[in-house]
Amino acid sequence: MNERIKILVASSAGHFVNDGFLVMFSVLIVYYTRMGINPVVLGVLAAAISLLSGLLSTPIGSAADRRGDHGRLMIAGLSLLVLSSALYSASFAFPRFALPLIVASSALLGSGLAFYHQLGGAMLQLEYRDDAPKVLGLNGSLGSLGRAIFPSVLVFLIVSLGPSLGLLSVAAYNAVIVAAIAAMLRGTKFAPRAATGEAHPARSPIPLAAVLPLVAMVFVRSIFFTGVLTYVPTYLVHVYRSDVLMGAILTVSYATAIAGQPLFGRLTSKYGGFPIVLITTVVPTAIFPAFLYVGNEPASLALFAVYSFFAMSGFPVLLGYVGQMVGEENLSRANALVWGVGNMVGGSIGALIGGPLMALTGVSYLMWIYAAFGAISLMFIPSLYRWNSSLRSRVP
Repeated sequence: MNERIKILVASSAGHFVNDGFLVMFSVLIVYYTRMGINPVVLGVLAAAISLLSGLLSTPIGSAADRRGDHGRLMIAGLSLLVLSSALYSASFAFPRFALPLIVASSALLGSGLAFYHQLGGAMLQLEYRDDAPKVLGLNGSLGSLGRAIFPSVLVFLIVSLGPSLGLLSVAAYNAVIVAAIAAMLRGTKFAPRAATGEAHPARSPIPLAAVLPLVAMVFVRSIFFTGVLTYVPTYLVHVYRSDVLMGAILTVSYATAIAGQPLFGRLTSKYGGFPIVLITTVVPTAIFPAFLYVGNEPASLALFAVYSFFAMSGFPVLLGYVGQMVGEENLSRANALVWGVGNMVGGSIGALIGGPLMALTGVSYLMWIYAAFGAISLMFIPSLYRWNSSLRSRVP
C-alpha cells in the first residue's frame, strides 16, 4: 500500500475508534444514574475526562513535534481507551466497588482521549500539506462514523448481553482495530522538519497571536457543544422514555457529520478557515433552541441532525485553519492548544457544570443553559475577525 494512503487509512481508523469512545461516558451516565450513582459525581467525572484530556494534549503534542513518534503515541492513546472499556465493565460486574472503578476507568478514558486529535491531525498536515484540510475532512468522516454508530452499538450490546459483557465486547472489537492500526504504522516516523544544512529543526515559538483568539472562541463554544454531547442522551430519555429511541436519534444525527466533515474540509481549503469556523458556530447555535422547543420525535430528529451536521464537523475546520496559520515544526503543539485547551478543557467546564445544574434545575433547563453559552460564543466573532484580517495582511 502507498505510504500516504497507509497513513490516511491508519489515522482514519484511529479516528473511528477515538470518537466512539468520546461519547461512551455520556451514554453510560444513563445506566450509572439507574445504579444510584449521584448525578453530581457523574458530572464531575465527565468534566474530569475532558479536563485531563485537554491538559495532557499539549505535552503529548510537544513530544510528537520533538521526536516524530506520532504513530506510536497514537497507538498508546488508543490502547488506553480499550483498557478503559474493560475497566468500566468491571464497575457493573462488581457494583459494591462501582464508584472507585468508574473513577479509575474515567482516568484511563480521559488520558486515552488526550492523544488522537493533535497527532492524527499533524500526521496528515505534514504528509498532505496544502491539501490537508480536504484529507482531514475525509479522516474526520471516519471519526463521525465511529461517534454515530457507537451509541446504538453500545446500547444494543448492553441490552443483549448486560452492561458488563457488553462493555467487554466493546473492548474486544476495538482491540482488534487498534492492533491492525499498529501493524500499518509499524516503522512509520515523522522526522521533525529541519532547514537545509541544519542538523535539527528550529524550535520557533507558536505564534500565539494567531491561535489564541481561536482558542478563546472554541473554549466557550465547547462548553455548549460538549455539555450537549454529554447530557443529550439523558435529555432524550427524559423526554421520550426510550433508550432505543435515544440511541437511534443520536446515531442518525451524529451520522450527518460523516458527510459534513469532508464537505467542510473542502470548504476550508477553498475559502480559508475563518468563514467556515463562523458557519459551524452560528448555525448550530441558532438551531439548538428550536430542537429544545419541539416535542415530537420526527422534528427532534430532524433538528438535532442539522445541529450535529454543523457542530460535529469541527475537526477539519479547526485543524485546517491551524495549519493555515502556523509553521510545520509546531503543528502538534498548535493543534493541542486549539483542540486540547480550547475544545477539551472548555468542554470539561461544560461537563462539570452539568451534574450540579441537572440536580438543581432538571435536564430540560440544563439544555437551555447550554444554549446560552452557544450565544455567548458568538461574541468572540468580531475579535476573531480582526485577528484573521491582521494575519491575512501579513501574507506576502
